Amino acid sequence: MMRCEQCAERENAEAGICQRPVVVECTHERALCLTRRISLDGGISALEKMCILPETAKAWFGDNSAENGCATNEREKTLYCLCSSPLCNQPALNIQMVQFESAEQQQQREHSEALPPAIPPQSRVAPPAPPEPILSSLNRSIQQITPTRLQPPLAV
Repeated sequence: MMRCEQCAERENAEAGICQRPVVVECTHERALCLTRRISLDGGISALEKMCILPETAKAWFGDNSAENGCATNEREKTLYCLCSSPLCNQPALNIQMVQFESAEQQQQREHSEALPPAIPPQSRVAPPAPPEPILSSLNRSIQQITPTRLQPPLAV
């Protein structure tokens, strides 16, 4: 079962650190861990960490919400990270962001290393000469044949 850190605080929200976190077992097997910082009016921020279903994440953050990654939802003035391994939301929000960025860069490096090497451009080879017209070829063949005399048929 998935386990996530859970909290809801305003103190130290800017730093993404929970002062009184609780580790909880998520009730659904498909649950993800969420960390989000919401910018409220008056320059105040709130920090929340919790279990969340992928469908709820998409409803809150849009269809582009990844199951493992961080993003910003400008409309909601929210910075968030979603992750899918036990207690993955335990680090501070900024650390989660760095971890996901590093993991994404590593995946991009591995992907580019897995690609086959670029194929060098082929040297330009002149196309073969077009075939000679059939008639001129036949004419030469006819000229090379020596005429033979036909014998009259034998009388019986």
